[in-house]
Amino acid sequence: MSTSNYPEYFREAAQAVFDSLDAERQRRVEILGRMNAAYIGTPRDALLDLAFDSLLENVASALFGKAAKRRAIFIVGESGSGKTTAVERHIAKRPQFAPRVAADGTKVRPFVFFEPPKPLTLKGLARSGLAALNYPITTARITEQELFDLWKEQLRENRVLFLWIDEMQHVLRGNTTKEIQNVADVLKSLVQIEGWPLHLILILQL
Repeated sequence: MSTSNYPEYFREAAQAVFDSLDAERQRRVEILGRMNAAYIGTPRDALLDLAFDSLLENVASALFGKAAKRRAIFIVGESGSGKTTAVERHIAKRPQFAPRVAADGTKVRPFVFFEPPKPLTLKGLARSGLAALNYPITTARITEQELFDLWKEQLRENRVLFLWIDEMQHVLRGNTTKEIQNVADVLKSLVQIEGWPLHLILILQL
């Protein structure tokens, strides 16, 4: 039974439930688990291959001059269309997204994922981004601009090259044009961190 993506305490609890089942039900849940984990490809996989390869190559191209300004990919689709599963698959098959040990011995995560909270504010977006970096916010008395400056600073200090924000439609469904423009400005500022060409992976539900 493969549960490697779950914490130890859940694996122990799930194993106890599994052990309590008779042989026929054990076979049934094993088939169910494998079916749930299976990935059924779609025609968009070829496009995603190109998009993810482009992100990786753009990072490396900075060694020989300058990274291109196009540093974000948007995956858009209906609810339940497999957007998140597809992204997970394309990330998992590329070792460049995996944690590594840097030349100075520091363990770094070049890839970070988080889902913004609902209902969403710009402060909430920044706080969630900092939480994904395991950076605690110890005071409520911090301005929106200070939060975003801190977030960008921590992205650079943690050597994050790729940032995946899921369910971005909650960010873009602001009540006013100004709110939506504010989000656009924030995303633009993330890919314009001085000396650190961060790349974004953004998923939106139609």
